[in-house]
Amino acid sequence: MHEGHRDRMREKYLKNGMDALLSHEVLELLLFYSQPRVNTNETAHRLLDTFHSLNGVLDADPDLLCKVQGVGRSSAVFLHLLKDVVNLYNRGKLDPKASLPTAMDAGNYVLRLVGDQTTEGFYVFCLDPMGQLLSYKKIAEGSAYRVYIDIRLVVEYALRHDAFAVILAHNHPKGVIEPSEEDLHLTRRIQDAFAPLSISVKDHIIFGNGCFYSMAAHSLM
Repeated sequence: MHEGHRDRMREKYLKNGMDALLSHEVLELLLFYSQPRVNTNETAHRLLDTFHSLNGVLDADPDLLCKVQGVGRSSAVFLHLLKDVVNLYNRGKLDPKASLPTAMDAGNYVLRLVGDQTTEGFYVFCLDPMGQLLSYKKIAEGSAYRVYIDIRLVVEYALRHDAFAVILAHNHPKGVIEPSEEDLHLTRRIQDAFAPLSISVKDHIIFGNGCFYSMAAHSLM
């Protein structure tokens, strides 16, 4: 690239913000920091051609990123790291004892806490009688399409934290966020396990791609 291009790109970002940059310019700017003496413009275009969007690039597995001409291992790890840093940043801004009285409150909290993931995870949120968060934990992690849940671990966690109620949550990385028959069946089994303990299951939230689905809000609880 012609002399001074990198400095002009940095100044464009600093002066006008991210909205002033096209997707390939964002990638080009990011790659400056993993490829200090290379023309990153062409690499940025190849990444977008391969993964179709900035989100697609940041979601891509590092091994797949490395297959794109001009992307080495350091750049692949750097790009993959960015989404996890954003998720970590968002978690740091959340109130660890937040009040979650409604499905909207709970769904938005889960989205900000967990962010987008490439594999399915199952989470339990323990609440007190006022709907305030006591504790939360990822109980299980699976593949891109399935996660196995040991209901005993869900119950033990809720009892350990003296939960009055729980909210369940899991993600669908590769599919729609509406619940499957398997999701509905699992929810009923967990409700049955908690019933003798007088612990209510307030909601089961399914999330992915920046959206969430509340079973409670759709009268499925």
